[in-house]
Amino acid sequence: MYFSNLHSTSHIGAEVKILSYPVTADPAVLADHEQLTDVCRELDAAHLEVRRLYDRWSELKVMQAGLGG
Repeated sequence: MYFSNLHSTSHIGAEVKILSYPVTADPAVLADHEQLTDVCRELDAAHLEVRRLYDRWSELKVMQAGLGG
């Protein structure tokens, strides 16, 4: 995996993964369609994980507010 040295155990880790490497800046990645596909899949998965974590965070904040916060 292209981002195997990074861990996505938290939303910060997933955000770091998303932002850590501008794919379009690496001609080697762009020249290798299989690697580009893998990188795009990993970035998509990281984006989805961040969205899931923020959605959950929002749910928990609502629950906390409902309990008197």
